[in-house]
Amino acid sequence: MTRYIAQRLLHAIPVLFGVSLITFLLTYLLPADPARMYAGTNASVETVNSIRHQLGLDRPFYEQYLIYIGHTLTGNLGFSYKLQMPVGDAIMSRFPYTLQLTFAGIFFELLIGLPLGLISALRQGTWMDRASMLFTFFAIAAPPSTWFGPTMCEPRAPRGCMSAAW
Repeated sequence: MTRYIAQRLLHAIPVLFGVSLITFLLTYLLPADPARMYAGTNASVETVNSIRHQLGLDRPFYEQYLIYIGHTLTGNLGFSYKLQMPVGDAIMSRFPYTLQLTFAGIFFELLIGLPLGLISALRQGTWMDRASMLFTFFAIAAPPSTWFGPTMCEPRAPRGCMSAAW
């Protein structure tokens, strides 16, 4: 079993490398200029070039990628210019809301799914089995939980989930 886990972890390394490379490449190839966006539309060329240098955007692709990998492996996720705080802190400040939504989802999954599964197992081929299967089919085809959870939470929250997330 230990050998199997070790093999799976070793196979994950090229997958993670490929995902990081593709993600970085797609971000790199975007037509938008982060330095121009940060400086504003009325900024001078010197200001934009200075910001580009400070952010390391004037370096070659491979250097930018290696810096990105190094920062990611050390836990430095960068700085959010929109929120004016480190990205790691922004993620951690929203982590309790993520846990709350996760546990609420698990609770409702068990509350609804367990009885439906038992009904389907005990009453195979009956109308109750077909009804629970139909309900399950439509529940799986429902809007994704990333949209549904905050939408259901929004009217009930004091400030709203979306205002907490954004």
